[in-house]
Amino acid sequence: MYIAVMEPPTEKQQRVFEFFQTCALDGRPMPTMREICQEFGFRSPRSASDHVNALVRKGLLERRRGRMARSVRLKNPSTAGIPLIGSIPAGLPEDTVELHSTTLPLPAKMFGISDTSKAFALTVRGDSMEGCHLLDGDTVILENRADAVSGNIVAAVIDGQCTLKTFLRSGSRVWLRAENPRYPDLIPADRLKIRGVVRAVLRMTVPRLRP
Repeated sequence: MYIAVMEPPTEKQQRVFEFFQTCALDGRPMPTMREICQEFGFRSPRSASDHVNALVRKGLLERRRGRMARSVRLKNPSTAGIPLIGSIPAGLPEDTVELHSTTLPLPAKMFGISDTSKAFALTVRGDSMEGCHLLDGDTVILENRADAVSGNIVAAVIDGQCTLKTFLRSGSRVWLRAENPRYPDLIPADRLKIRGVVRAVLRMTVPRLRP
């Protein structure tokens, strides 16, 4: 499983990123440093360049080879990416997944998911998977599939309730294991459905404030 520690963009960086998204949606060329300065009132191209470099480092923008004025572009257009559809309990199972809708501007293929239509993301709620370094507040990237190999971390529905756990199989017997000794194994009384297999974990870090 791939774990990526990510630092979210600052407020100004987010505004610059949204400017790139707007240009893409409007069918306009990607902005130059001078155009970014004009848009946000930066006094020098250095300020624009610093924000753009930070967005490249954080995986939201990428540079093309060469030194063209418009060498920076979106890594993935806002109309694509991986849908972040809600949150899932990583504790005791619950009746539903909390749903919302946004998009992570990341290509599914970078996480080993060749069919991008099968990629989705969920936010982790709870501490039952701490033993495998899956923490409350992390974002998991999943591949939508109904099967899993024993040992995979999965989003599952067990007897009508949702949870994030390790899937285990021994012969015809299947069950779900928490990676925290405070939680019991979950053995289906009726039915166990795999909704997705975890392929990666994204962890956002809070930037340190300089004194």
